[in-house]
Amino acid sequence: MVIRNDQSQLKNVTPRGVQHLYMLDENEIIKDTSPSTDGKYVNITYGKNAFKMFLTNGFFYNKEEAIKSKKELKRSKEKLTDYNNRIEINREKSKDVQEELENISMAPLFEEGSEHIKDKIHKQIAGANDIQKKINEKNEQIEKLSKEIFSSKQLEERFDLLKEQYEADEQRLKFILDGEYYLSNLETVACPMCERPIEEHEYQKVCNVNLDHDEFIKAIKSELKRVYRHRSDLESTIESLKTQLTKSKEELVELEKSVSNFEQQLNIDFIPKLEDSKSMLNEFTKVKSLEREKKKYDDYISTYQKELENLKKTIGEFESEILKFDEELFEENLKTFLDKFTQRLINWEIFSEPEIGFDYDNYDVLINGSKRSDFGKGYRAILNTNFLLTLLEHCTEKNLPYFGFNVFDTAIGNYREEITKNKKEEVKVDLILTEIDSTFKDKQVIIFDNKLPNAELEGFKITLFTSSSDYGREGFF
Repeated sequence: MVIRNDQSQLKNVTPRGVQHLYMLDENEIIKDTSPSTDGKYVNITYGKNAFKMFLTNGFFYNKEEAIKSKKELKRSKEKLTDYNNRIEINREKSKDVQEELENISMAPLFEEGSEHIKDKIHKQIAGANDIQKKINEKNEQIEKLSKEIFSSKQLEERFDLLKEQYEADEQRLKFILDGEYYLSNLETVACPMCERPIEEHEYQKVCNVNLDHDEFIKAIKSELKRVYRHRSDLESTIESLKTQLTKSKEELVELEKSVSNFEQQLNIDFIPKLEDSKSMLNEFTKVKSLEREKKKYDDYISTYQKELENLKKTIGEFESEILKFDEELFEENLKTFLDKFTQRLINWEIFSEPEIGFDYDNYDVLINGSKRSDFGKGYRAILNTNFLLTLLEHCTEKNLPYFGFNVFDTAIGNYREEITKNKKEEVKVDLILTEIDSTFKDKQVIIFDNKLPNAELEGFKITLFTSSSDYGREGFF
């Protein structure tokens, strides 16, 4: 058997290491600490865990280790459920992918193969690119011609404005010449004040610019001829520009027709075939992708199933471990132990209706709320004797490993001495021995005492130690 202490260190259980749990000498029988410890180091867990082990047939961690194991078990079971769910999800996904694969016509895809489809696509793309290149070239010409047409229209508009300016200049000059003609045919006008010719009027001196009339008329006519000439040249230019504009528009229409024809050729001869090839390649790629996806889901399933098996093994180990140390199991067995302990005190008439508790810090019983150290050595001797006898009885009834015998040195003697001093407790020592005799007939209980019992004990073998070889038995050893 093995036990584990608070530092999770394993230690073998040996008779010598736990002798205080089956054999009490004259000093240990009256000790004021629990028999579950060695009496020297109350906080050392070896003795405590040994007591747990005998009480539950356990392989024990400390309480924190047990809680940790249970938490790990819970997490493992949650993980197990999660893996089962993941396996189911991946199975559904794999099934969906398989159904999708079955709905795709594989024959034409794998007959041509991805490389052949790619080569066809490359050729179709090259042909489409050639057509597109021609379309782009035509579009560039259209753009250039459109800009030229736009510039020509702007120039035409400017020329029309200039022509209007020339016509306005021409009308102005004609108006001046017509005015001169009509003015020169008018009578001489006299001043209404001085009755002299108006040209001799004093005011003439103020506004006279000393212009030569003939030169002025000559200059106007010369300007008018120049305007005529410019306007004639401008009209010729405008006419030439309109002719070029018409030609450019016709050329633009032809270019647009060419683009339309190329686009039609592209849309009819190349794009549909290219789309078909691309669609076929996409289907082929989709099939390969679906196959990879299905393999991924199948691999997940395989991985999760392996993890599942490992988890089941881990859970089994945790469950086995927790069965070896189960706080609830310990509490249940401890209650049984304390019930037997209590009943024996009543049977022995030590206490009439004792309230027995358990001190988890010191791993000892509490009698009516009092510790063992609160009693005299005689009562301590009886309490320690009861503790080990109850442990022997418990382990035997539950077929738990134990040493199968108890040894008590002067347990009865110490108690007899105590009750002799305290006359309030009229208890017969023989009652204790009679109960032990009837309860432990098939077990070995050795009791050393300084006085022979009064009661008739059928199961007991009474040996008298005399320190002499002449009669009785000289010694125990």
